[in-house]
Amino acid sequence: TTSSSAASAKPSAKATSNSSTKSSTTSNGSKTFSGSARIAGGRYGTMNLTITVQNGKLTKIDYSKTSINDNRSYQININALPSLVDEALSSQSAHVSNISGASYTSSAFADALQNALTKAGI
Repeated sequence: TTSSSAASAKPSAKATSNSSTKSSTTSNGSKTFSGSARIAGGRYGTMNLTITVQNGKLTKIDYSKTSINDNRSYQININALPSLVDEALSSQSAHVSNISGASYTSSAFADALQNALTKAGI
């Protein structure tokens, strides 16, 4: 079980933005946007998120296209990402708690999410 620390993983100025600004619209009128950020400068992989927005509200965050460079990083991410997604959906923002033991993941998640939210106009 992963615990949260009191620190906040706020988006940093070092985020590597996904340069594409296109979105897609689904049958229910929701739109998807993507954002990415390198985990620890790319040392541990790249956080790739696709968000779904409906009526100006963040409704889904998909991290399945995140690329991880090693098995340890994979284990950290599979433990931390569900909590980060839940918190982001609750707060409707990229300001999420820094997960203890997963600070690089937390920071990259916040950066990638902020990139996608900016594209969505949220």
